[in-house]
Amino acid sequence: MEQRETFHIDEGLTFATTFYKEYPWQNFEIARPLTGKELKQSTVYNNASFKDLVKDLYKLHIDVRFDDHTNLYFSLLRGFFGAKGTQNFYDLRNDGIYFNIILFLISFILSLYIFYSAGVEIKAIPLLLLTIFASTGSIATTIFIRPYQLQETTTLLLCAILFYFYQKDHLESKNYLIFSFLVFAFSTLLLSGYFSIIFTTILLLLLISLTKNKLFFIYVYIASFIVATAYYAKYFGFLISGRTAEAASTFSSQRIIQNIYDSVAHIPTIFNNAFGWPLAVLLALTISFIIWKKALCEPPNILFIFFSAGVISMGVIIFLAPYKIFRYISPYIVLLFFPLSIYSTQIKKYSTYIVLSCLCIASLMSSFIMHPDVPIQKTNLEAYLQESSNIPIVAYSDSTWKYFTFIPTLPDTAILWFANDLQSLKKHIINYPEATVIIPQGTNILIPENYTIISQFTASYFKIFYIKHH
Repeated sequence: MEQRETFHIDEGLTFATTFYKEYPWQNFEIARPLTGKELKQSTVYNNASFKDLVKDLYKLHIDVRFDDHTNLYFSLLRGFFGAKGTQNFYDLRNDGIYFNIILFLISFILSLYIFYSAGVEIKAIPLLLLTIFASTGSIATTIFIRPYQLQETTTLLLCAILFYFYQKDHLESKNYLIFSFLVFAFSTLLLSGYFSIIFTTILLLLLISLTKNKLFFIYVYIASFIVATAYYAKYFGFLISGRTAEAASTFSSQRIIQNIYDSVAHIPTIFNNAFGWPLAVLLALTISFIIWKKALCEPPNILFIFFSAGVISMGVIIFLAPYKIFRYISPYIVLLFFPLSIYSTQIKKYSTYIVLSCLCIASLMSSFIMHPDVPIQKTNLEAYLQESSNIPIVAYSDSTWKYFTFIPTLPDTAILWFANDLQSLKKHIINYPEATVIIPQGTNILIPENYTIISQFTASYFKIFYIKHH
């Protein structure tokens, strides 16, 4: 955590959403230059006011302003920050990751409960938990300040509650207390992110196929959506979002074959990012063996239901996701390890320890891999802006949100002019003997007379020029 010197652009947008800032939903002021401190205060810093806390929580209840996200993560994160003011990048980084660590610990405890209740050998549980939570994918999910850690935690919460009632043989009973617990667990998961609708639907269908009380689960599911809508007024706004339209387009006759090919082609990379190759291969072989043994001996128990729902959901999500990347399926990765708990209760102890030890070592090895989803070192743009904080910055972008690639780490003393177009950019430049010019890739800089480009480079969405009057 301490090694992180930067944010992914999405993490910067997390704070803008959480603290209900006006940007990037509107353009920055162009009438005057802004300092780095002013810019961060208006985009990613928290205000030290209890009144602002209450106001932000109410606004997040109404609309997070991103139709492809629900509000639960941002509301909880806002409550965690409280009325404490933000002073610098490290306040954001530390508190954001601390919040995710709390969720991580809850996930850990829920997994411990499930494995212990499933009858896993006591000495094998630490190996199993270390295998799951020490992998590079698990670490990346925890230190990446987005809703995916919450989705993992709420997935495990639902599994733990279902497992408890399954063991007590209460899933078939029409009990209002059980109904309430299940509605709470389902609705919390639904509120953690929209991809969870896929998992909960598949899990519901599998549960219905195995129980006699089918209407009970249908009522639970309907009630869960009602509760989710009560907590987030715009819950069904995703139906008209651009992401939903993009996902729907994957079923068009022109795209479906190509999308299937792309999805399959990205699976090795996704699981390498989740585990690293050694753990991915060992886990695949172990699960294949367990499924084969399980098919020969007895009907599947509810842990196999969770596992099956997770695998099917990951396949559907990879197919529908606009980007074929690990983070979208990360909440369900933990479910891939559930068959290991059954393996450890049925196979001789020494075999269990050998298999789990190999998996654990492979997981620990993967933790040294730098995960591509989580940037650690500053980008060349951020490093340049910090080293050149005394040089005025003149910036133009076709989308305000793209500035969040560098805003969270911008020096307080930096001076930055925003422009609406390239012509306005040129007018700002002539006010200074030297300037850093930031423009979108694919556009051409308009250099004023008597100015020379000293150096240039590209970073993320931008081309950056250092120009000087001669």
